[in-house]
Amino acid sequence: MKEDEFDDGYLRFIRHKVTFILAAVAVVVLAAGVSCLVDGRPIGVLDVYRIIIDHILGTEYEFATPEYWDDFVVCQMRLPRVVLAIVAGAALSTCGVAMQSMMSNPLADPYTTGMSSGACLGAVIAIAMGFAFTGPSVYGIMGMSFLMSLVPALIIILLSRIVRTSPATLILLGTIMSYLFGAVNTLILVNQEGETLSAAYLWTVGSLDNVIWSDLWIPVVLSTAGCAAMIFMSGKLNVMMMGDDQARSMGLDVDNFRTVLLLVMSLMIASIISFTGILGFIGLVAPHMVRMAIGSDNKFVIPASMALGAALLLVTDTLARLVIYPYELPVGVILMFIGGPLFLYVVVKHNGYGGMY
Repeated sequence: MKEDEFDDGYLRFIRHKVTFILAAVAVVVLAAGVSCLVDGRPIGVLDVYRIIIDHILGTEYEFATPEYWDDFVVCQMRLPRVVLAIVAGAALSTCGVAMQSMMSNPLADPYTTGMSSGACLGAVIAIAMGFAFTGPSVYGIMGMSFLMSLVPALIIILLSRIVRTSPATLILLGTIMSYLFGAVNTLILVNQEGETLSAAYLWTVGSLDNVIWSDLWIPVVLSTAGCAAMIFMSGKLNVMMMGDDQARSMGLDVDNFRTVLLLVMSLMIASIISFTGILGFIGLVAPHMVRMAIGSDNKFVIPASMALGAALLLVTDTLARLVIYPYELPVGVILMFIGGPLFLYVVVKHNGYGGMY
């Protein structure tokens, strides 16, 4: 009898987690449809899904007919931005989960550890050197982003191998590097003019504007592969949450595993930030909200954070286009306004929550 009760309780436990993930995915689908409604032609939500399905099935329309323009607006103008928001939200949230688990620190995320700021600095340097955002030179921007995001990652790796540093020390180190990168960014922007200054500025605040389908394959492929790798390594991330010493006692090669994680996260962050700029708080807030809802098992936390992060960024981007319509605010600004108070609420409301675990 007790065994049956245990089985029922475990099934309810798993069902709760799966239900949360499915609910978050449903929010992503709904938010994607609503996001395609902002400005332009008066297309209903159900019409948006019908148009997308018909486009995938290869339906073609006569040029300049109402159906042609509906398909063009939804699938060529709005959908690429929606896809980028989903991919960026999922990837940054996954990196946040991995960073927090790796450091056993609830304050860790790509922004507070300096990796986002480093990647952004790389993009700004690439622009100042003459690279453009579109065309083949996007690879130059991404390459510089990746190289600069490796700087804080390598410092963390070296310090963790040479001296015994606490997770709090690593977070403080990342914060210091973020300030340094920000100072260098400012120096570069002060000496720029016109379009270069405007383009570089967008990377410092974050934006999803002007994305086209040909740009998306890089962040989609790298982020999908990175998220899949994180899910595959979720068991080891659970072990890392116990601390380095405990993880070593359980047979995990902590130093090499941390190196692999940081390299994968650097590639994911660079692939996103080279297109969007800094998008703060997604990697910090989404994992916290998920852990409060379904616990700390990374086998469920990672997919749930992917869905919730995508939903948060989609909703935020839609608000960024509505707040001062017909003009548009950078999505990074809205994220700061929403993410800051939301995270403060989480800290104050759940002061007994005890961080991550």
